[in-house]
Amino acid sequence: MHDELDLTYNQELFGECGLLYYGCCEPMDHKVEILRRRFKNLRKISVTPWADPERAAAKIGGDYVLAAKPNPAFVSSPTFDPAPVEAELTAYLEACRRHHTTCEFVLKDISTIANRSENLTQWAATVKGVIDRYYA
Repeated sequence: MHDELDLTYNQELFGECGLLYYGCCEPMDHKVEILRRRFKNLRKISVTPWADPERAAAKIGGDYVLAAKPNPAFVSSPTFDPAPVEAELTAYLEACRRHHTTCEFVLKDISTIANRSENLTQWAATVKGVIDRYYA
């Protein structure tokens, strides 16, 4: 239904663009093949916290960038806990490593940080630490 009611109409519009980055808040891990068929200029696919990183990386392979959208809830509590952030990022990086998929992390859709800007600083430091374990 997504293909029929949305992507068919966007195919013409997106075909006029340069390189395409597709996705939003909907899990795209089940739709990579549809996107692959529709958009010849596709380069990045958004993967939300509700998608399966393993399935997404397996379907994306080395053809596109997996734009991982980590769960913004992890920066919203009064006390920052790095453990769930590390677990989530590790799942993405392990899947991407297994499937030779380029990965980027994009923290977005933040509605609150519990009035604690240091949550973002600690989140960024946690991300850097996890990435350094894989690529240092």
